[in-house]
Amino acid sequence: MPVPLTLPIVSISPYLPSCAEQYSDADRAKVAEHMHRACRDIGFFYLRVDDYLGEHEMRSVLERGREFFLQATKDEKAEIGLVQGDGVRGYQKLKQNITMGKADHHEGLDFYAPSPYPDGESRDETGQLKPLGHANQWPKKPTDFRPEMEEWIAKMKVLGMIVMKAMADGLGMEDDEWEELSRMVQDTFWVMRVIGYPPLPQSAEGVSCGAHKDYGCLTSPTFRVSLPFFYEPAFTAQVEPLEAAKRKIREEGWIMGRKGKDYEGVRYGEFLLNKVAGNFVKSAQGV
Repeated sequence: MPVPLTLPIVSISPYLPSCAEQYSDADRAKVAEHMHRACRDIGFFYLRVDDYLGEHEMRSVLERGREFFLQATKDEKAEIGLVQGDGVRGYQKLKQNITMGKADHHEGLDFYAPSPYPDGESRDETGQLKPLGHANQWPKKPTDFRPEMEEWIAKMKVLGMIVMKAMADGLGMEDDEWEELSRMVQDTFWVMRVIGYPPLPQSAEGVSCGAHKDYGCLTSPTFRVSLPFFYEPAFTAQVEPLEAAKRKIREEGWIMGRKGKDYEGVRYGEFLLNKVAGNFVKSAQGV
C-alpha cells in the first residue's frame, strides 16, 4: 500500500461535548475510522482542535516556555533543578537529558501528575525521595507560567480522554470494553514536558533529541519550544493487549501484511519508573 506524502489531519470536533449537537453518530464514526486508518497505516496524524483550543492559547503557552528558557538566570533555573526534588521533576540543563546513551542538545522542564505514592510513603528506607515522589517544581518567573500551564494541562487531560474514545470506536470496542479501558486512563498519570531547543552548533556531537519511542497511551536554526503532553494510563494500571485490537488485526492484518504478536502485560507505574531512571545525566552542579 502506498504511503501518503503528507500526514492526515483529523478533526476531533464531532467528539467534543460542546459540539455534540452539531454532529451525528455517522459523523463520529467517520472521525473514528479516519483516526484508525492513520494509526494503522502511518502511525501519526495531526489533530485539528480549533473548536476546543484557540490559536492564542496555543501560542501563549509556547511563549511562556520561551520566556523561561531565554530570560531565567542560571541560578533561577538551578532552584528548580532535578536534584532539588525527586530526580525527574523540574529543570534539566543543556545536554542533561540523554537518549540512547547520547546527550541531547536541549533544555527541559518536566511535570507529572501528583505523587502516586500514598501519604507518608514518598520516601525510601534511607529517607530519600522516591522517583516521582515530589511535587512539581514551578518557575517563579514568568509569574503567569504556572496558572497558564495548569489550565493547559486540565484541557489536555479532557482532550486525551476524547481522543481515547475516538480510538476505541475506531477499534470497534464494545461498550463494556470501553468502560474497562476508560477506567484505566481516567486517573491518568500524565506527563508534560516544556522543551527548549537552541540552535545546534555545527561542531555538536549528537542531535537536539535522539531517536526514541514514547511510552504511554498517546502518546532549526532558531530557538524552538515544544510542549509535548502524554496522556498516560493510571499509575497502577495493568496494561495488556486489547481484545479489540486483536480482533482488528485478525480482520485487517492482510492490509499491511502484519500478524499479531503476543505481549506480556506490564504495570504502567513500574514501566515508567524504569524508563525515567535512565533519562538524565547525574549532575554535580545542583541542576
